[in-house]
Amino acid sequence: MMSSNAVAAIRRLFEQSLRENCISGPNDECLISDSSGMAPFAERDQHQVVVLNISSYAFRIVALFEFNEDAETSAHLARISHREVRSLQRQDLLDAYSEFVNLICGKVNRDLGKVIFHSGLSTPFFLESTCAQYLSVLKPSNTHILDAVVNHKVHFRLTVCICAADDISIDFQVDQTAHEETTTGEMEMF
Repeated sequence: MMSSNAVAAIRRLFEQSLRENCISGPNDECLISDSSGMAPFAERDQHQVVVLNISSYAFRIVALFEFNEDAETSAHLARISHREVRSLQRQDLLDAYSEFVNLICGKVNRDLGKVIFHSGLSTPFFLESTCAQYLSVLKPSNTHILDAVVNHKVHFRLTVCICAADDISIDFQVDQTAHEETTTGEMEMF
């Protein structure tokens, strides 16, 4: 079972990672809000979401990322991934989504690794948004939804499902005062 301290710590790690990785430069502004009262992906037609898992022996975090599919989002992802293209198309856009999700979850996994040993990160994969209605099958102990808006134009939504083993107690807090040097482009092997 995951304590409320641990759930709050995971939430803070995702918020911090979103703030750090959603921006493409020093002039960008990223606002994060809680949308947990909303149903995931309810307001739009079927589309793809990017999914990534952070897992250990005692828990699994399933992160589902939803992106607006507009020119501004595409151009912003191009800037984040340091690509020359102003607006990404098809496979380049899917690759940029995957790289972005990997940056967010990779930072969370590294920070979790300071307090929990043996956690691993999956490869990002795509699912249809209708799969979100089956998240309850995972029996999450906690689910929260975060909205990130960059420069009042670019919107990302993140649904985080935390699933923990019933027979193991997980309790930790994360030091928010320590700032670790940021690295990008690293590939994590496990």
